[in-house]
Amino acid sequence: MQELKRIINYKRIILLLIAVTVNVVFFLYDNKPVMDEDIINKENVAHETYIKNYHEEVNAIIDNADKLKKYSIFNKAGSFSYANILQTARDFERVKNVILPEDEYKGVQAYTTYYYQYFFTMLVMMFVIYDMFAQRDNGMWSITYSCANGRIMYAIKQTRVIVVTGAFTHTLIYWSTFIAAMLQRGGVRDLVNPVQTIETFDKFTYPWSKIKYVTVLYLISMVCIVALCITIWGVFVMFRNRVYALVTMLIFAAVEQFIYSHIDIHSVWNGLHYINIINIININATFSSYRNWGVGTYVFPVFSVVLFVHIICAGVIGYIAINVSASMKPYKNTTFIKRFTDCVSAGCQKILARIPFLFKEIHKFIFTSHCGWVVVVMLTVTAYVCQTGQYHYTDDNKYMDSEYMLHGGKDYTYFQDYLDNLYQQRDELQADIDDYGDILTRDESVDIGSYVNLKTKQQQILKLIESRREYADKIEYIGHMDETFNIRAWMISDRGYEVILGKKGLYRRIMVNLALICGFILMSADAGRLERVSGMILFEHSTALGRNKMRCNKYLSCITITIIMTVIICGMEFLWMRHIYGIPYMNAPVVSLTFMGNKLGMGLYASGILKWMLLHMTIWQYMLMQFIMRLVICLILSVGIMKITRSIKNIK
Repeated sequence: MQELKRIINYKRIILLLIAVTVNVVFFLYDNKPVMDEDIINKENVAHETYIKNYHEEVNAIIDNADKLKKYSIFNKAGSFSYANILQTARDFERVKNVILPEDEYKGVQAYTTYYYQYFFTMLVMMFVIYDMFAQRDNGMWSITYSCANGRIMYAIKQTRVIVVTGAFTHTLIYWSTFIAAMLQRGGVRDLVNPVQTIETFDKFTYPWSKIKYVTVLYLISMVCIVALCITIWGVFVMFRNRVYALVTMLIFAAVEQFIYSHIDIHSVWNGLHYINIINIININATFSSYRNWGVGTYVFPVFSVVLFVHIICAGVIGYIAINVSASMKPYKNTTFIKRFTDCVSAGCQKILARIPFLFKEIHKFIFTSHCGWVVVVMLTVTAYVCQTGQYHYTDDNKYMDSEYMLHGGKDYTYFQDYLDNLYQQRDELQADIDDYGDILTRDESVDIGSYVNLKTKQQQILKLIESRREYADKIEYIGHMDETFNIRAWMISDRGYEVILGKKGLYRRIMVNLALICGFILMSADAGRLERVSGMILFEHSTALGRNKMRCNKYLSCITITIIMTVIICGMEFLWMRHIYGIPYMNAPVVSLTFMGNKLGMGLYASGILKWMLLHMTIWQYMLMQFIMRLVICLILSVGIMKITRSIKNIK
């Protein structure tokens, strides 16, 4: 119990709550509802087709298994092929009579395909395991080693702590994500319906309800998470330096990812693809799929093999780690790596002794307080949300954007002439059709083929006019801006800018701003309390340089890092958006964008300075203003948090 209290302190509780919150926000962002009606209609049609054809596909699998039994190449008694055919038929017999109603399935579908929750769980557990071995860095494990039977008991207690914390962390993150899925997409009343109503479960052979599947997946994933945590703990035990253990785990994970990505499931080496740490993290994909392995007449699912091997490996590594804990002596020897890192550290200290104090403070801000990891997370989150939040436009939209690029800008006569030409063709066709109507009223003979061709051309022209209605709306909008506000808007496309500046990019901007805010809060708080926690604040107060100068250097380093990181994060976002969507006509008035002009007369833009700025700003000036606002907020937040943490005497 004492070890559990030591590990689960207020810092770990705050970290867990942050992980739960960020995970839920990630889920909501990753599964934001689709607003495009065409995409929604296609999804609905595809789902209806799947529901309609499900039983036919299941019966086809069963019939195919019966047919294969008749071929001599497959019906050899005692062979795996024959046993696999029989097992496949028996498995799909269980679900051939499952009734699939039309229900709200997207909540459970989004939840089961979201596997980042397991990464957040493992991130929290990595912090827990990493803190367990702080005693090896500060020398306290010499006391543990000298206790009678203390080493074995301490290792066993640590194993229990890992099991308890792993199960609790997984439970909290798992069910909070599930609740978020139900609130966002709905489907609570349909949880009793078969899980096969979701297309990704078309090969799942158990007639379970959705809530039963979610519950079983919770138990299985908890076993996987706990076993993986024990494995990681065992690796940390075998290394004297926990940093080396962490680097080894990261290299191993990278190798596993490479193997998983480059070995096909049909390869003779597919065992390395399935028995892989990626499949342990993304356990739902393995559990819901259908693939069998076997020896002789024994047939078993791939999922059971993966789970069995994982548990056995965790048990073996855990047993070895407990015994290593009993035999490893503190400070037994100094490795070459340790001597090398000590030499590098000494060289760095000599360099730091010759640089100005401001740069020393920046070095402390990033490296001594371990804020470098926060920087890595901020960059990773920014890259992830920029890459995954893309909008994919139709070929017709892309063609119109190319027309805007070639013929748009200040002058829109090309588009006006283009529309006038379409309207003229429409009127001429309508006149010809009316002439045929007059002939028909006089009961004179007409060429039916010519009449049908005219009607076909008319439908094509009307369809083209409808698809180019955007041009007409844009020209009308430009005239309205000129007449109402005496501002000449440009003829440019809203697409791309809708994602960069408009509502379609709201989730992305929220996530990037959260990364900035949370990152600077953690960095400033950690850097602000560094001297007080270490006791160096006493030397700072007694220095001949003066405490005010030291304080100024501290705040200047905070301001410098804040400016640099804000520029990097916002620059990453800008370059990513420009690469995906392009940012043409940046010198155009910002009200050239329809969604920006529609803000005029509403809310804060109804009158005053904001309305004047919106009317007279170009697009690049508006983007620059947004960046400056972000920078000012981040500076105020960083300096404020540092001032608060430096002024609190009891840092807890």
